[in-house]
Amino acid sequence: MAIVDLGASLDITTTAEGVETSDQLNRVREQGCSEIQGYWFGKPLPISSVPMNC
Repeated sequence: MAIVDLGASLDITTTAEGVETSDQLNRVREQGCSEIQGYWFGKPLPISSVPMNC
């Protein structure tokens, strides 16, 4: 929570990494993380499976 508070006071983005369950997702949202990543949203992929249509 201290890191999230520090990020908020400095007006910078905080990212919670390694979120794997809905319980973890709810906890980091309650703490105020501005970005969240982890297996709950998607597993890592090899670069060959990422579309390159930019």
